[in-house]
Amino acid sequence: MTPHTLSRSGDTPLNFQGDLICGSPGSRQGGVKQVRYHDLAIFRDDLGRYIVQIRYVTSWSGESGHELVQPVCTLGEVVAFCRAYDPTSHLHPRPIYLGAPDRYATWLDHMRESLRTRYARQVRTIVCDMQQITMFT
Repeated sequence: MTPHTLSRSGDTPLNFQGDLICGSPGSRQGGVKQVRYHDLAIFRDDLGRYIVQIRYVTSWSGESGHELVQPVCTLGEVVAFCRAYDPTSHLHPRPIYLGAPDRYATWLDHMRESLRTRYARQVRTIVCDMQQITMFT
């Protein structure tokens, strides 16, 4: 087991001993570098709990990233927690189409759908990885 310190937005970091069991980085998807994305990681700590880490990363001017960490007891709770998370909850773009609100609304809808689709793909990857891990443990 390795010591880990995971940052949490608006809270103290979570320190624990454990192992990373699976993860899904989102910085590149479909061969394209993303400017807004999520990194997901699942750890198993020395108490037998699962630690879910969801990081929203943005390089968009005026937006801040967000780090969410949640200890849960079962793989079912890992899946439920990941699926309950709204991947657009920290999206706060500033209007870039001044004087063209229809274009801005269309762009924002596209950005939200893109984040949701990419995040859902990552959750599916995590679930598949966890199913394979549990088959061999």
